[in-house]
Amino acid sequence: MRNLFSSKMIITTVVLLGLFLAAGCSALTEARQAEDPQEKVVPEAPSEQVQVILHFADWQAQHVIPERRQVEVTDDSELPKAVVEHLLQGPKDPHLLRTFPDDVQLLSVEVEGSLAYINFSSEVEAIAGRAGQTMAMQSLVSSLVELEAIDRVQPLVEGKKSLTFEGHGTIDEPLQPSDIATFPIFVDEDRAEWLQQRADEGIETFRTDPLQAARFDGRMVGLTAEDELELIDEAQGRAEVLVRRNGREYVMEMIQPAREGEGGIWLISSIEEK
Repeated sequence: MRNLFSSKMIITTVVLLGLFLAAGCSALTEARQAEDPQEKVVPEAPSEQVQVILHFADWQAQHVIPERRQVEVTDDSELPKAVVEHLLQGPKDPHLLRTFPDDVQLLSVEVEGSLAYINFSSEVEAIAGRAGQTMAMQSLVSSLVELEAIDRVQPLVEGKKSLTFEGHGTIDEPLQPSDIATFPIFVDEDRAEWLQQRADEGIETFRTDPLQAARFDGRMVGLTAEDELELIDEAQGRAEVLVRRNGREYVMEMIQPAREGEGGIWLISSIEEK
């Protein structure tokens, strides 16, 4: 009898202990799930690399030159902000110049319809000289209107529609691209050598074709994808490209400043209305 009673006591104790441990484990599991419920974790949206075109000042601060850039976004709606952020970082091309000082901060970007509101910190108003101020606004507008959804840009300062440059007036209305610019173009020979070396290395080889080079670099004089271009002459390191826009015609002269003939890059040397 004593052995049977002892056996029953042992079995009962083991069962109770097992139930206690099971209950404890269940409570611990529930507590952990309450603290960090995996079923409620929202996965991050995958990002992708998108190519955009930024514009930076040339060596004479007369034109803004296009430069390709890869940006990382999770959605197309992030592109306007990414464009301005990379614009503020400055060019990768060592022969181009940044158009905004280091201390200028981007506060916000909003797009309403086709109008982009770009809100800067107050340091933007300290950009010196008319040429520097023109390059800054031109590079901003030219870079943003490369995006299909944007055709006008309203710069803001600390949320206000009034950007006042020291001694050179106020911008309080949206900006948009100017017409085709026909003022002089000064070819940077050092940059031409650099671009030639890149083309020889297989980078941006489109520059060895005068029509493709005209189409890409034509952005510096205000050309867009809607303009019609036609190669009308090519001989001995020089070429002419006819540009048609809204019933008007322009002749763009191209040259091979680094090396003439096959494999030489082409750059714009002038554009005049016909």
